[in-house]
Amino acid sequence: MSLEDLDRSFLVIGTPSRKKEVEAALARGDKSTPYLGEKGIGRLSAMRLGERLLVETARSTDKKLNRLEIDWTEFSNVDAMLDQIAVAPTKGGKKPSAEWSGTALTISDLVENWTEARVRDMADYEFARLTDPFANATTRPRIAIFWNGERIGIPIMSGALLDAAHARVSGAYELIDGAPVLTCTFEALDLGFEHPKTH
Repeated sequence: MSLEDLDRSFLVIGTPSRKKEVEAALARGDKSTPYLGEKGIGRLSAMRLGERLLVETARSTDKKLNRLEIDWTEFSNVDAMLDQIAVAPTKGGKKPSAEWSGTALTISDLVENWTEARVRDMADYEFARLTDPFANATTRPRIAIFWNGERIGIPIMSGALLDAAHARVSGAYELIDGAPVLTCTFEALDLGFEHPKTH
């Protein structure tokens, strides 16, 4: 994200920027579209994990990191107005490399005890199920989890789960005359008994 993205999109809840990206990709007929997350709930959920949030982000064309620090405890003052709490992105230090692009979120002053076992379980179960089992592992979204500086691997969802499926659902989402249309096909594979016939 650029410095302007941090200020005008990340810090504003419910901005339409992501929705517009998805609609533009659909209109172009792109096979893959940006993930939809237009309400900004993800950034609010960081409040539930820790008291402080550090965002360091950059595009490949940026020369330096763009940095944003939020101290959520400042928002607990019931007498303070939002415009009285100073939260503004700034330019940070050098990027890890000239071509680097991405976003790093660091949540500190945690409100719960995050042990190594708990972080590994989260990577093995929750994050593994966020991966697309049909996607090429080398092109899937870059997500990294670290615990005390050690990278925790995120496994790819096992293909055996798909092979053992009793049914399959495929769908297509498109805009037709400006209206969203979702078309789904349900296919029974192996229910353990003879499939009911349709006429």
